[in-house]
Amino acid sequence: MRVLLASWGWPSHYFPLVPTGWAFRSAGHDVRVATQPGLVDVVLNSGLPAVAVGRDIDVPDIVRKARERLAPGARPAAPFFFDPYLAAAESMVDDLLRRAESERPDLVVYEPTTYAAPLVAARLGIPRVRQLWGPDFLWQLRDRERAALAPLAERLGLDGISPATDDTLDPCPAGMRVATEYRRHPVRYVPYNGNAAVPDLPPRGDRPRVCVTIGSTLPKIGGQPDSLGETLAALADFDVVLATSAPPSTAVPPHVTVMESVPFTALLPTCDVLVHQGGPGTMMTALALGVPQLVLPSFLPEQPFYADKIVRQGAALALRPASATATAVADRVARLVRDPAFRSAAARLRAENDALPSPADAVSALAHNGSSHVL
Repeated sequence: MRVLLASWGWPSHYFPLVPTGWAFRSAGHDVRVATQPGLVDVVLNSGLPAVAVGRDIDVPDIVRKARERLAPGARPAAPFFFDPYLAAAESMVDDLLRRAESERPDLVVYEPTTYAAPLVAARLGIPRVRQLWGPDFLWQLRDRERAALAPLAERLGLDGISPATDDTLDPCPAGMRVATEYRRHPVRYVPYNGNAAVPDLPPRGDRPRVCVTIGSTLPKIGGQPDSLGETLAALADFDVVLATSAPPSTAVPPHVTVMESVPFTALLPTCDVLVHQGGPGTMMTALALGVPQLVLPSFLPEQPFYADKIVRQGAALALRPASATATAVADRVARLVRDPAFRSAAARLRAENDALPSPADAVSALAHNGSSHVL
């Protein structure tokens, strides 16, 4: 079977597709990943063949302009939430259509905001499946999504399209799922954080170890939080590992070890708590590894949604920006370390994730079911 995976050019959106691509290839299927040129090397480093389509877009500039238009108190579901994703779709759709017309894949699997993929699949009558990164934030925006995609759909001769209602590979344990109306294919979340050498980790001392990260997206579009230095200083009772994609902009205290581009799959099992910004990849990686979390959502509208999901499972605490003082962060970290209920809840979520069908099982089901369930 010819399988086309699709992701626009942002690594954290692509990474959840990687285990799915591996599973299809291991089962003997012909797999290719369509993406924007800037992500081609990332795809190749993940061990999957890449196809460059469209052109790269300036995501930080698009997000900056969208934030400038955001009125105080505006709801996260504002229409321009879709701006970067629509720009990526505009960039990719024509090249992707030509490629798909030529190669005729049997199945298209796409991450939820790579809208060129379902548009092209619908235009050519190719079965398609959406793969989530975590809880389905886009389900609540499905009407806005359909409206935002209407001009592109019309350009391709389609009478509208609603990707949020497509059959979906869902990596969430039952308690983390959103109630929806689409056909759901549960799949185990297998963390993939990029292809990097595993460094020597700092030896564990007598104190609890806390990992602090601001993820890979926020530094690119919003910079490091101004309070990062104060927060690190306030965590003086812990051994802290600052996991970052770039060197910190300020000096760090002696109890902090800075590790750049370290795979979370190697680091997090040695940690007692993870402090992060609420990105779904970070959250789901910690979930899969059974680590309690403190979530500090940023200005990105989906992050409070993800924070609420994991907090309701008893495996995390959260602080909104106005409340996330250095003292409050240190207090919540201490609670997560002291109270065994958080680690028990995190262990339960890990066990629930482990019990979900593996990517190999999930792709086998997709391959055997054919196209009847996806059009």
